[in-house]
Amino acid sequence: MVSSFNQPQTGQVRIVASLRGSARDRMIETRDGLAWTFTEGGEAAEAAAPAAPEQAQAADAKVAGFAAEAPAYASSGAPQARGYTGRRITLDFHDIEIRNLLRLIADVSKKNIVVADDVSGKVTVSLRNVPWDQALDLVLRSKGLGKEEMGNVIRIAKFDAIAKEQAAKAEAEKARIPLIPLKVRIIPVNYARAADVASRVKDVLSERGSVSTDERTNVLIVKDIPEALVRAEGLVRNLDTEIPQVLIESRIVEASSNFNRQLGVQWGGNASFTQATGNPTGVAFPNNVSGAGAAGQSPNQGTSSTPNYAVNLPAAIGQGSGGGIGLVLGSANGAFNLNLRLSALENNGVVKTISSPKIATIDNKEATIGQGISIPFSQTSASGVNTTFVEAKLELKVTPHVTADGSILLKIKATNNAPNSSLTGANGQPSISKREAETEVLVKDGETTVIGGIYTRSTASKTASVPFLSKIPLLGFFFRSDTTQDDHTELLIFITPRILNRQAATAAAAASN
Repeated sequence: MVSSFNQPQTGQVRIVASLRGSARDRMIETRDGLAWTFTEGGEAAEAAAPAAPEQAQAADAKVAGFAAEAPAYASSGAPQARGYTGRRITLDFHDIEIRNLLRLIADVSKKNIVVADDVSGKVTVSLRNVPWDQALDLVLRSKGLGKEEMGNVIRIAKFDAIAKEQAAKAEAEKARIPLIPLKVRIIPVNYARAADVASRVKDVLSERGSVSTDERTNVLIVKDIPEALVRAEGLVRNLDTEIPQVLIESRIVEASSNFNRQLGVQWGGNASFTQATGNPTGVAFPNNVSGAGAAGQSPNQGTSSTPNYAVNLPAAIGQGSGGGIGLVLGSANGAFNLNLRLSALENNGVVKTISSPKIATIDNKEATIGQGISIPFSQTSASGVNTTFVEAKLELKVTPHVTADGSILLKIKATNNAPNSSLTGANGQPSISKREAETEVLVKDGETTVIGGIYTRSTASKTASVPFLSKIPLLGFFFRSDTTQDDHTELLIFITPRILNRQAATAAAAASN
């Protein structure tokens, strides 16, 4: 359909063509002027018509004032609001009758438009490359008009009139509700507690509606009008989804190595100048003289000790640990004796402890698993003896949250406390060696992450010696004992989460997010 519009103020005539179906139009600049052609079909028309420059499309919009598709340069036109999906058009009119403009929009939109009798006036528009439904809203807003859509029909009237009609309709609907008979519907709840869902269902019921629960069968008993029952069923269907379940596997690896080396020496002897040995001193006093090592002699003991060590700094050897070698030198008459004993000890041990607690829980619920012992501690007071228990155990606390992309956000607290018998209290109670880690991490399903590690190294070097003599080069070795100790401890905590019901979990997480 082709229409023409005369604008007396400017002396211009605008020609508007409304296309239907798959018809295409093209304007070509020739030697004789402008040629406006119309063809049917998309690809056939493109092949039959010669290529036209972009200036021809611009002339199309300028001459006609209305085009189904704006030229390329018009893409920077009026800003588009979200939600408009209509066909893009260009409008350029001055003082056009609003009824005629609505007819043009009706032709482009393929909608049936009904205009009220009191809608009149003129409007000036200049819109480029905007959806027709956005253009319609802008025109109606500028004239204080409103619209009401019913299927393929758009009714246009003054905004006040439409508002009054809608208010009257709402009042009529409100008056109709008390007359509608109530119905009872039983809605089963599969994954949630019916009592928890009931409070949400109350929000979508009418004033006459009510909801109750049956704990034995975990169902909702809803009584209301049919429209409210439909809303209640839809809400329960969206809320009653399978909750993600997560299995958390952890490994607490504790490795320790210790090295201990001791070098010791013991030597002593005796010398006698007596008649028994045949070598007295030859003087009246002292005629007999005897000397021996006294490192092992008890205080106030007046006789020489046996063994008679002058230096007694041995290594801590014994059955199953360390080694030693002894040497005894003596004279034939027993006047001079020398005893020498060298001892050495070296310990090198490696201990590796692996704890693997596992626990399964649902999304956003804390789970705890632990194993250990309770150590009693006694305290004496005026009221008597009080006994308290301190726990030394391996414990894992975790709260998982499944995200929409299948990742798992974990809030973790891992504890590995053990009794330490090397450090005791006043009454012999062992101390508690604490190893704890608390953090939040984001992990992919099935992946393993290290949430923490503790590395400890303890070194010690100790020397027991005889003053002054131990400083003599080379010979000083026979007057001292050396101890070297080097201990390493390493603690690592590994976490691997796995979603047990992955498909349902991902869908539920996407719905909640």
